[in-house]
Amino acid sequence: QMDMQQLANDSAFSWFYTGVNKYKPNQQLIKYISAYRDSFDVVVFAGTWCLDTRQWLPPFYRVMMASSYPMDRIHLYGVDHDLHALNDEAQNYHVTKTPTFLFLRKGKEIGRIEEQPKSTSIESDIVSIIDKMVTEESKKGTQANNPTAWQGSVYGVNFLLMAALINRRHFLCLLVVTIA
Repeated sequence: QMDMQQLANDSAFSWFYTGVNKYKPNQQLIKYISAYRDSFDVVVFAGTWCLDTRQWLPPFYRVMMASSYPMDRIHLYGVDHDLHALNDEAQNYHVTKTPTFLFLRKGKEIGRIEEQPKSTSIESDIVSIIDKMVTEESKKGTQANNPTAWQGSVYGVNFLLMAALINRRHFLCLLVVTIA
């Protein structure tokens, strides 16, 4: 297992430090990722020998740092040319390409990015994975994050307003009113 500090501080990996500093993520997408940063974990399989890893691992870390994602919740494993890590981690997660970014919610995979993003940016793919998680959890009646609630009383009318972001496009509100 490796960590970002090893890559950033070792001169053999200067491509990593340069790539992190050069990448400019979309700030709107960063805000969205930041809102859900406590809702998922990430496991990354990377080969420092791999050109796709060298291209996409630095932007991934830049996005996660910009969204204030806890770095201790990113588990980074180095793999060899045969996609083997020191133990059986890569085989356990069915890794067939490098890099592979796995997103987990409560230990269950909710999405992955293999080799390169499917869309225009890595942060856009991460947002798509989060959207999928939020949508699935809203169908189950659970939520990826806690709703916000306001309560009070005006002219003898008590109210409770609960609001929850379902996904980037949908917002759910519930208003409960009681007359005193």
